[in-house]
Amino acid sequence: MKDVLSLFVRRLAVSLACGTLLVVVWLWTAGAIYLLGAVCLGYVAAGVCIWTLVWRTWRAAGLSQLAAKRQMWWGLAVRLGMLTGVLLVAVKISVPVFYGTVLGFGLCYGLAMAQFLRLAWEQNKHGGRA
Repeated sequence: MKDVLSLFVRRLAVSLACGTLLVVVWLWTAGAIYLLGAVCLGYVAAGVCIWTLVWRTWRAAGLSQLAAKRQMWWGLAVRLGMLTGVLLVAVKISVPVFYGTVLGFGLCYGLAMAQFLRLAWEQNKHGGRA
């Protein structure tokens, strides 16, 4: 499990660095580089969501079916509550900050899900090895 997660983190870091470079160039050319902090806030929110998803899934793997279901529902509630709180704070600051936060969250979460899918596909293709 640690090997798979370290590979996931390494790949996510590389893809996120490339995505961030594109976002920085785009914000710079648009004259909105001040929104980079909002994008980073979106990254943090997505990181917390991804971490709770992985941690609760890993924890639920050793539980009974009913306990695992409760664990997953609780994790969903935590993720949605945290995301709602972050986005409400961002929209109270300003609409551009809200959009920057959504951009950062969407980019980080989307890249993470793409990396999860890639790892699952590689494990199926290679018989359990990534």
